[in-house]
Amino acid sequence: MEINEVSGVLVDAAMKVHTALGPGLLESAYEACLIRELRKRGLRVEAQVPIAVTYDGETLDVGYRADLIVEDLVLVELKSVEVVLPIHKAQLLSYLRLSGKQAGLLTNFNVEHLRDGIKRGHQLPSESLCGLCVLCAVIYCTFCSRAISFCARFSSDSDQRWREVARVCDSILLVNSMSL
Repeated sequence: MEINEVSGVLVDAAMKVHTALGPGLLESAYEACLIRELRKRGLRVEAQVPIAVTYDGETLDVGYRADLIVEDLVLVELKSVEVVLPIHKAQLLSYLRLSGKQAGLLTNFNVEHLRDGIKRGHQLPSESLCGLCVLCAVIYCTFCSRAISFCARFSSDSDQRWREVARVCDSILLVNSMSL
């Protein structure tokens, strides 16, 4: 299966779980039910997968855990919170970067309609960046799935590229910034 297929099955399974349970339960209840639903659909699911941090050439296990990794392709961060905060989105992007996974879903079950609780995140390949400065970035629009990578140091039209994406929609995430 490809990333988009796995993501589609994940969203469908999460909607089935949310329809059955509704909002207001603990994250662990949704996790257990979603794991069961995904496995019933024949997907490989790993739960509470350790995510190591590499610092100064040493790999450290500092207690980070991905809630789910499905088919070794999609990282899933589950929430049951009143409001998804920017730090929750940053957590997903950090977990993607640290784990080397390219796609992730931030799924908040504590909403009336689950479609309002699912956010997609992507880690784009680092070869699209120069890697030399903090100005490298990939702009990713979570609404229309449009991505533009550029390095502001070497691109005279970087301001124009930001405006171009912002004009398309206002659901922009900064991904792969060297300053993360």
